[in-house]
Amino acid sequence: MGASQKQQRHTLRHENNGIKKVIARAAQQKRRSGLKGTKKDFDTALNYLKKYKAHMDYAERRKKGDPIGSGITEAGCKVIFNQRLKQSGMRWHRVTGQYIVDLRTANRSGIWDRIWKRLICSPADLPPISYQSTNQTV
Repeated sequence: MGASQKQQRHTLRHENNGIKKVIARAAQQKRRSGLKGTKKDFDTALNYLKKYKAHMDYAERRKKGDPIGSGITEAGCKVIFNQRLKQSGMRWHRVTGQYIVDLRTANRSGIWDRIWKRLICSPADLPPISYQSTNQTV
């Protein structure tokens, strides 16, 4: 990664309105220095940034404590899917595998008891389900 790329990455991840600054710098660099790649590649990259800029306010998300990488998603997949569905010799159909995923997700998210009560009680007897994580382990 070149110095300019590192600077853009830092801007994107740490400065307020970083995506707008990165887009403006890209357009400025194009005007001043021309393009190293093709116009099509530049336009594709620029259109991607513009299309997803609402999701790329990383500095603000970091301040709120939101994860900005894929690590938390990958860890969730490992815990929910891989540990149960990818054991040696296992084969699953999409529908039956989904049942297991749903059960594991309910258990891991701490809403298993509320779901179970909803299944065995009449709907009039139950409060609505709220989805707050309690970090329970399976």
